[in-house]
Amino acid sequence: MDSKENIRKAYDLIKAGNKPSAVEILRPICKSEPANADAWWLLANALSEPRQIQMALQRLLQINPFHEQAQRKLERLI
Repeated sequence: MDSKENIRKAYDLIKAGNKPSAVEILRPICKSEPANADAWWLLANALSEPRQIQMALQRLLQINPFHEQAQRKLERLI
């Protein structure tokens, strides 16, 4: 399964409320494709620990500083 398919699967898992399984899929993608903004965004939405969410959002904003949803989510965390 390629990363796009895995990202779609992770998205579906998040929507279904199975965030831990989504995290298991997304972490390896973020590691192997560190510039994959979609993976970082989904990871930020799948994580439960605020510090980890913040780190994922910060990484996403390094990739795409204009990601408005990430900016807003990060502002709410800080």
